[in-house]
Amino acid sequence: MRNVRVLLSAMQLACSVFCFGQVKMHLEDISPKESPVHVSGDTFFNDDASQRIRFSYRIEGSVANVSNRGLLLIVVHFTSSGLKGPGLDYSYQKDYFFSSDVLEPGRIEAFHSSSLRFGMPTVNGKPIPEDSNISSTPVVAAQVMFVQFVDGSTWGEVETGHEPLVVRNQTAQELARLERVLGEQGNQALKDEFSKSDTALPCIGAMADHCKGKAASCLADDLHSMIEAARQHQADLSAKSASLDDLIR
Repeated sequence: MRNVRVLLSAMQLACSVFCFGQVKMHLEDISPKESPVHVSGDTFFNDDASQRIRFSYRIEGSVANVSNRGLLLIVVHFTSSGLKGPGLDYSYQKDYFFSSDVLEPGRIEAFHSSSLRFGMPTVNGKPIPEDSNISSTPVVAAQVMFVQFVDGSTWGEVETGHEPLVVRNQTAQELARLERVLGEQGNQALKDEFSKSDTALPCIGAMADHCKGKAASCLADDLHSMIEAARQHQADLSAKSASLDDLIR
């Protein structure tokens, strides 16, 4: 019986260590009431002192379109407080411009962040001593910062929307360049040229992942699909939005 009690105590200790290392928090949507998007979900915070980069966050959430118009671009900012470790400062951006899909009214779409990893905070190269007197309850807040509707109108901070629109511009230029290569030299030349493309651009990276190990025609099909979607969305945008021709100059 004593051996059983020792085993149970060891199991309880292991569980307490594991549970201490991971914190699960529900997202708190702090967006204004008039926000066209609602955010919900959970954030997981891990602290593994045995690792050099010991802290990590992972977000499993969803965005819901509560407006009466389709959404073309969404930017949500996430912050954290009350945790023993580096605070979260992360922006989720979703641009549907190069997709045949948009976030229609009433639709809910799930999203998952990659593991967001952090080392111990430092000052002048030296780790900051851990603060064991965390008084506030751990919270991860989500705030919708910017939205572009399918008609070109926007909601939120225009400055926040600048970066994803610049990325859209760069993506349009790159797709136009690749389209010229395809038209002039064919599928294999497109595949060779694509290896030089900037996969940090989300759409380019998505093409690389989707067509990895597949025939050269896969890239050609994805390229045509994205360009056609962009032209269709542009046709739906209001006159105040930049035209696709302007974007790809």
